[in-house]
Amino acid sequence: MRRPRLAGVPGRWTSLLAGRRRPALPPHVRVDTDVGPLLYPAHDKLMPGLVAEQGGRWEPEESDLLLRWLSPGMTFVDIGAHVGYMTLLGSRAVGPTGAVVAVEASPLNAALLRANVAANRAANVEVVEGAAGDRSGRVELSLSDWNSGDNRAYGVPGMERVEVDAVRLDDVLRGRRVDVVKVDTQGTDHRAVAGMEASLRRWRPPLLVEFWPPTIAEQGDDPLAVLAGYRHLGYEVRMLGRPEDAPPPHPQAIVDAALATQGQWCNLVLLPA
Repeated sequence: MRRPRLAGVPGRWTSLLAGRRRPALPPHVRVDTDVGPLLYPAHDKLMPGLVAEQGGRWEPEESDLLLRWLSPGMTFVDIGAHVGYMTLLGSRAVGPTGAVVAVEASPLNAALLRANVAANRAANVEVVEGAAGDRSGRVELSLSDWNSGDNRAYGVPGMERVEVDAVRLDDVLRGRRVDVVKVDTQGTDHRAVAGMEASLRRWRPPLLVEFWPPTIAEQGDDPLAVLAGYRHLGYEVRMLGRPEDAPPPHPQAIVDAALATQGQWCNLVLLPA
């Protein structure tokens, strides 16, 4: 595979696709990845460089798990899609007979997500712009000025905020089949899961969910109650990277393990019990 290329791009992306000129996009950089070229926000000081340094891959452990779960014809729901790495990964895995629903709260990221989906000809992807939560309406989105993957759908002191749509995934999906779910919404993951309870109870898909106790607590929620909520939905709660044949860890052990990492977070694997 060629070494990924990281290059500055002017604020207007003038490529032609299907005979139509694409609309102007915010300032961005292009990174060549193993799922195709991706545009990232120019202000992001973290993610484009990390992807380039990792040979064009992003979160290999998570990506490998999703590829084990996904197969042609499935429907993949990517909640917190960012600019589309996991979306395009899933798009290839499910193929033309499958579908991907990509949900992204940030208007800037969503614009680049749409451009990346179009440029990579991922015709099986539907982009939903909004913050996935447990109710529809409007919500404050706090914007990181250095990491475009760390926007948060609640008010954070000192961060710029914009108001965006909040969406319940059950309302978006409307009974559509769901086979695999990935959730990465910077602390509101449990609320996104709660907003698709009917879909989860009907289709019983496996989920890959980020778990970040400090940000859960910032919103007045209890990390242990979040884990209990997943179990109430009928899921075993495991930690990514732990032996698959080991018994599910105790909830407090999960919280302690997450807090012991450098970023105080971990990824959970939710499997139907």
